[in-house]
Amino acid sequence: SLTQGEIRVFQSSAMRVAGTNTIDGALTLNQSGTGNSDVLTIGDVTFNGTGEIRANTNANNRIYSESGAGLLTLNVPFRGAGQIGFAQTPMVFNSIVENDGLGTLIIQPNGQGLDNNGTIRQSGSGLIQLRGRVFGEQGRVEVTGTGNTDLDGCHISGGVLADTGDGLFIVNANTPLLQDLAIESGEVRIALQSSARTLGTIVIDGIISLNQSG
Repeated sequence: SLTQGEIRVFQSSAMRVAGTNTIDGALTLNQSGTGNSDVLTIGDVTFNGTGEIRANTNANNRIYSESGAGLLTLNVPFRGAGQIGFAQTPMVFNSIVENDGLGTLIIQPNGQGLDNNGTIRQSGSGLIQLRGRVFGEQGRVEVTGTGNTDLDGCHISGGVLADTGDGLFIVNANTPLLQDLAIESGEVRIALQSSARTLGTIVIDGIISLNQSG
């Protein structure tokens, strides 16, 4: 347990975690330059507490299963840029996972997917790339800042897409599947030479825009 203060994972360093971990302070990933700052999970890992996991703007801040097995459950907020899941980790989000600054946050579970019961939020000027299968009837994916969220070949089943910022949801080259969800507000833009698949019931209270040119 971290009862107060900070554990900082420096540049080109790694920390292994297992079991249930309480964070009442801050776990910080601080990568800069080459290399990675990694939190490697061993088996099923849960983060609880009143604190947060904080990353700087570098995309080489990573949290993922070292072996490709074991469930990662986040019951604390994550804020910053980096990579969560690394395409080899099943995950559960019960809190906020947020890119609140510059840089890119890539969220990519393994084939078992991400059970999102919380909020994935792009609130800064950077980018969220959402990949893989994301499900959860109560889950929200939000754009509240100036940056975009790229629906990068993901499969979103259930929940809400809400865009109340100057950014928007973008569909680029990798075709996503949107299933049984609500577009509560704002815009989902299908870019030039791109497509999106839909399945089930889609409630549109915002906009799906087709932006073909040329």
